[in-house]
This record gives sequence, structure tokens and C-alpha cells, in this order.
Amino acid sequence: MTQQPFLQKLTLRNFRSIRSETVTFANPLFLVGRNGSGKSNFLRALTFLSDCMALPLLSAFSKNGNLWNSHASSSFYTPPIHIRLDFQPSEPQNYGGRYNFSLGLSATGGLEVIREQCVVHGKEGRNTWFRRTKTEFLTNAPGVTPAVNPQSLALPVVAGVAEFSPLLDALSAMRVYAIKPSVLGQIQEPNGNFFLAGDGSNSVSILLKLFRQDAGTMGRLCELLAPIVPGITSIVPTPIGNNRLLLLITQAGRKDDGVLMDAAAMSDGTLSALGIIIAAIQDPAPSLIAIEEPELNIHPGALEAIADILNIAAQRTQVVV
Repeated sequence: MTQQPFLQKLTLRNFRSIRSETVTFANPLFLVGRNGSGKSNFLRALTFLSDCMALPLLSAFSKNGNLWNSHASSSFYTPPIHIRLDFQPSEPQNYGGRYNFSLGLSATGGLEVIREQCVVHGKEGRNTWFRRTKTEFLTNAPGVTPAVNPQSLALPVVAGVAEFSPLLDALSAMRVYAIKPSVLGQIQEPNGNFFLAGDGSNSVSILLKLFRQDAGTMGRLCELLAPIVPGITSIVPTPIGNNRLLLLITQAGRKDDGVLMDAAAMSDGTLSALGIIIAAIQDPAPSLIAIEEPELNIHPGALEAIADILNIAAQRTQVVV
């Protein structure tokens, strides 16, 4: 049984190449389209949403590059970016709602929040809400009187309110992946991040954590890889010195059978598949994982196995491909 998607509908206007689009989510959700149709920019919106909850707005904006819609902009006017989402958190409160905000350019050319609204539907039929303009903030949540800044979103500020907290937690825990095989084969520095990095650059640290939590993780990894890369018998995250980690892999049937090899010696397809599997089984699971072009480097005959892995992930979290 798949996990109920917490993100149920997302509307984007004037976001990068997307003039206006609304997507209703299934789990898993597969986005299919020709080159330039907006698939990557839709995933960029998920990354931006997550970054907005964990970083100052200006930092999130800078991190994600130019987000203004180039088709709608002119030398005289840049239309505001509008993002709206409908959500249904499953834990710990079983209620949903909607959240939206609009971003524009100030008279001095800086970034500012034009408006922001959030409504949460309570179990007993009572709605908890806030709405703000550039500097005015209104809410029916008792005792909440934040000072709002035109350069900052209000949701991260009011997330201490029990009704708003699940939304902030879910949005900040979304992760978008474009796995880079070369990164998985490199020597990595350990880190304490909860989630796999978007390019897989902390994959060895995540594997070490998984192996400590469950001794059966290696067997499960090899089992999931078997339909894609037959003969993998071990995947070993190995410390090198004090501050470096290396992934070593054994594949039966090669001339150096039985010898652990650097992951860099494995094919791009093997490392791409391994990165997708780590994203799918990481613990804790992100609230949503989005994987860009999982078919890259994968033999067409192995794509069914990749689909099976994505369906496994959808039993634990929301999946977008």
C-alpha cells in the first residue's frame, strides 16, 4: 500500500519556464514530457519550497538561481512568482489545508513577499489561518504576533504553532535527487546529515548509518541491485583515516572476483542504480523524494527493476519522478 501523498496539488505561475500549471499528485507521480516542457523546473520548485522553510528567503532564492519567468518578463515589468499548494499531512495530525505565497520585485529591485496565506483544517471543523501582506500579519491563532519582514516568509516564523508545524516539517523534509555516478565513486567526507544529498555526495555516510541501524541492509541492497547488476555480493562503506570515506563493492564473476573494488571502478549504471536505491530506503525517509531522469545510465532491460524500487519507496514516502 502506497503512502498517502502529503502534497496533493501544486500550482505554479511565472516560475522559470512555467507560466501557469497545476499538478495533482498521485503516489508515485511520473512527469513525462519532451525536452524543455518544464519537468526539471517543476522539480526545482520543490527544491525551492523546501529551501524556503530551512533557509532565509534570499538565500533560498540565490541558491536556486534565477526563478523569474523569462517569457512573461520584459524590460519594464517582471510579474510576481506565485506558488500554491494543497496538503494533507498524515502524522501527527490528520488534517490538511492550503498554503500560498507570491514573490515580486520591490521598487528598488530587491525581492519581497507580496502576500502569503495559510489555512489549516482542524479535526473538529475549526480552521486555523494566517495571512500577511508585505508588513501586515493577521491570524486567528491565539498569542501569535510576529513582526513580518517583506524579505521573509512568515510560515517558518509561526511554525511553533501546533497547527502550522506539520506543514513546515513536511516541506523542509522534501528532497530532490539528480544522482551523479562519479560522486558516488569519490572519496567522501563524513557528515551528520539526516538525508541523502541531492547528488549522492554523502551516500557513504548514509550507508554507514543504515548498516548500524540494521545489519541486514547490505543483503537488501544486493538483492535490490541483482536485477540491474547481477553478481554484486557486498557493498562496504569504509573509513579511510579520520575524515574520509570510500565505498567498496564486490561483484562476482569478474577477473578480480572476491576482491573489494573502489566504487569508481563500477559502471555509471551501477552507481546510478545504487544512488536511487539509497534514496528509496534511507531512514528516516524524507516527506517526499523526487528523482530526476532515473533512466539515465540504466540499461532498458533494467528499467522494470528501477520502477519496482520506486514503488517500494512509495510505500514509505511520497515519490515524484
